[in-house]
Amino acid sequence: LMLTFSVKTFGGWLNYFYMAIILLGIWTVVVLSCTMTDPFLFKFDLGGGLSTSAVVANGFYASLGSFVGSMMLVYKCHLNVLLYEASIHSKKTTRLLYMTFLMLTSFLVFVQGIQECNDIKSCNRNRFNTAGIVLGFISFFLASVTMWFLRPSQHTTEYVMEQVPVSTFEVGVGFVLVFLWTASSIALTFPSRSPFYETSTGYFAIWSSFILSIIYLSAAFPDNSKVNNKLKQYCIDFHAPNGQPPESNYGMIVSVIGIFVQLAASVTTCIEGLNCKDDDIFVYVISLLSLVILAILLVRPPDKLGHLALLLILFYVVLWYAGVAVITLKGPFVDAAGNGFYAGWAVLFGGVYTLRSYKFQLGSLDSND
Repeated sequence: LMLTFSVKTFGGWLNYFYMAIILLGIWTVVVLSCTMTDPFLFKFDLGGGLSTSAVVANGFYASLGSFVGSMMLVYKCHLNVLLYEASIHSKKTTRLLYMTFLMLTSFLVFVQGIQECNDIKSCNRNRFNTAGIVLGFISFFLASVTMWFLRPSQHTTEYVMEQVPVSTFEVGVGFVLVFLWTASSIALTFPSRSPFYETSTGYFAIWSSFILSIIYLSAAFPDNSKVNNKLKQYCIDFHAPNGQPPESNYGMIVSVIGIFVQLAASVTTCIEGLNCKDDDIFVYVISLLSLVILAILLVRPPDKLGHLALLLILFYVVLWYAGVAVITLKGPFVDAAGNGFYAGWAVLFGGVYTLRSYKFQLGSLDSND
């Protein structure tokens, strides 16, 4: 229907927005009913409070993809309502939408924790399940209360795009949510005994909640605040000592983050006494070697490196093509697609992006040219 009729025929962007909300509700139900149990997820009880799972890849990722796609559609329609139809729908700010999404992802974590307890017949056999339930509920409650304060007012004619004055409550909730989901992403997605350790709806919901909490906290401050100016300076307009434009360094920053996630995942498995063998040593070696290469590229300007910059980046990309092949096919991140698995691919794509965006200063290879 949304593809068939124009915005004018459909009655405006606000009706598009309501239709997108309906789509999001439909796919929320699908995710809750199909990706945490049959038919797109199978559970195996290993005993001793441990369990493993296997996803039916096409159905699982198609369901989550449709859920994320409907969230993006809601956001896009919301922006167009702000742009073209801002009138009586006062205080329906983007912050309210962020908090709505965060409430949904928190609810997904909460439900998966309950589902895991039901599968092993007791939450006491795996305290990570209890932690997921508690953290998901706290976040859901805080998001709900915040949404109540941000609800649209029907007693004023203020324009939607007029920024609602920031309050101490909003900023305080933002900091609590960032702390909550930072701790959750570390405590629930790295330990192998956690049901959120590998690919699952709850795994993606935790990381989505972490990202949304940061976005919400940034949006809670006025656009010209010192906090937002600092975030823009360090995250968007990042300038390294190499003198490259910010976009040329994004791939290297992603790679650095991915490498530290890889190291954290390997150290966690070693501490737990699981698979701390040659595979983990391989991760340590290529990670440390990669950090040295990235440090050189981030510190030294391209005119000083010359052709060495190209050789280093090519070596780095080839190294991680081989590294990802070993890490995800042989070990240590072959049995469970979790933080280490996805971080390996992030490092590789960061290297490829750097090869594409780095501003080389190679000079001439032929003195007669």
